[in-house]
Amino acid sequence: MPPDEHDSMDFKDKVAKGFETSLKTGVDILVAMTSVLVKLGNDFSELSQNKRDSRFPKHPAVLYRLVQALLRSKLEHRSILPKDLWPVKAIIGWGIDTRIYREQVRQTWGRYPYELHASTEAGIMALQSWSKSDLTLLPTSNFYEFIPEEEWLAYRDDIFAQPSTVLLPEVEPGKRYELVITSFHGMPFIRYRLGHLIKVTAPEDTEAQVNLPQTTFESRADDLLDIAGFTRISEKTVIQTIANTDCKYEDWTVRKEVDGDKVTLHLYIEMDGNRSATEIAALLQDELTKTDPGYRDLERMIDSQPLKVTILNPGTFADYYTQKKEIGAELLQRKPPRMNAPDEIVRELLYLSNAREVIKV
Repeated sequence: MPPDEHDSMDFKDKVAKGFETSLKTGVDILVAMTSVLVKLGNDFSELSQNKRDSRFPKHPAVLYRLVQALLRSKLEHRSILPKDLWPVKAIIGWGIDTRIYREQVRQTWGRYPYELHASTEAGIMALQSWSKSDLTLLPTSNFYEFIPEEEWLAYRDDIFAQPSTVLLPEVEPGKRYELVITSFHGMPFIRYRLGHLIKVTAPEDTEAQVNLPQTTFESRADDLLDIAGFTRISEKTVIQTIANTDCKYEDWTVRKEVDGDKVTLHLYIEMDGNRSATEIAALLQDELTKTDPGYRDLERMIDSQPLKVTILNPGTFADYYTQKKEIGAELLQRKPPRMNAPDEIVRELLYLSNAREVIKV
């Protein structure tokens, strides 16, 4: 789309317009957040099953592309998928859930996504090699230091503390570190704590012959949920747990709640289905013990199951987005934080969910 048209549009309108344009022109390389790719793939699968849906533009190029896609899907005895319309040459994805949903992206879009790790402050920091395994930090993008997790935990409540750091040759596989950067290319920062928590997975990528430590992005350091000192649950752990249940959902937020001496890990989730909160909680409890060893120890050693689930009515997160858009909130403020949402945001979600329930009745 032309920049002057693109810049004045809302994010959701950009996605819809991009979808319409690409039906006419095709797509060679797709660059997107992985969560958006998964959501589009699921929505498209449901849309394609509605034979009378008229939302596809009646343009000759679109009709030709649809006929080709229909033939591909018929030959494989399934509904139309995005890969039938857009046989892309490459997909580049980012986001903490890229590794978790890579197989789902391949099934709907036809290729595994290449993953990257980037931020506004540091630019592109890490990439996958052709082996598409873990990420290699780019040594020429920034000068990197690493705060060991135990150092970060010891000083996390002291804003004036200066925890010690290690350098790239000193990191150890299996350990987590907070990233510290010194920019090589100007930028407004000199030495800066990003707040990104990464895990070092291997000393090198032997398949691609890259002799640099391999990493994965775990979470923001301040988003970890500490439960009874047994485990520190990250956003990635929650995403993996929900993905393992194969439940369809719109969005979620989770936080640690304390009531007297009782601590709960409270998940607020908008589901696409009729399962009860009790059933969903049982599924997630089982998967969480498999995904997170610390949580499993919490259950086995002190017989604690702190997980609590609240099901939000369909449309809750969409109403939240619309409400924030109407008051002029920036794009990143139109979605609730997934980790550690404050009381006022949780109250707002519950209010919107209850309002939905009243309307439905």
